[in-house]
Amino acid sequence: MTTPPRDFEAALASLPRPTLSDAARQRHLAMLADLAAGTPGRRRWRRWRRWTRRRKFTVTGLSLLLAGGVGIGVAGASGLFSAPPVDQISARCFATADLHDPDNWFEFNAGPALGNGNSDTPAHAVDVCSAEWEDGRLSSTAKKAFVDPPSPPEHHPVPPLIACVLRSGEVGVFPGTEQTCHDLDLPVAEI
Repeated sequence: MTTPPRDFEAALASLPRPTLSDAARQRHLAMLADLAAGTPGRRRWRRWRRWTRRRKFTVTGLSLLLAGGVGIGVAGASGLFSAPPVDQISARCFATADLHDPDNWFEFNAGPALGNGNSDTPAHAVDVCSAEWEDGRLSSTAKKAFVDPPSPPEHHPVPPLIACVLRSGEVGVFPGTEQTCHDLDLPVAEI
């Protein structure tokens, strides 16, 4: 056994004798010698630090994985992804980004217009709706969807248009961008 430093013995000698027996003194000296030599207590501390560090990395990794999974689930549920339309035949042109206004849209037959059932319905629907905007059948003011264009026929400005997949599976063409589909909780139609 190694001898303890003399400063410790001096401090120990200054303590009143009745508080520390010789056996207790020997145990304390042995513990101090073990600490000075870097024996079991220190090794346990290092193991504990390694274990907690690993646990922190594991918990952090699992948290990030869970957050990513939740983010993907929320994105999918809120329609942030694109999707093909289920209904390849009918489509709707909307004058504004409002799904509940009855004067806001009209429905047309989009699939067979190209002569085959495999037409690119979203792209064709955007073309049809663009022509309707240009002819004045759609307007963002007053009555929004006109059966007959106002006379005299003239060319009206066409806003940027985006095709979304409606909850019914049809293509809905709205004035706006992909953000419009996201705001309506609809997926962007794959073109």
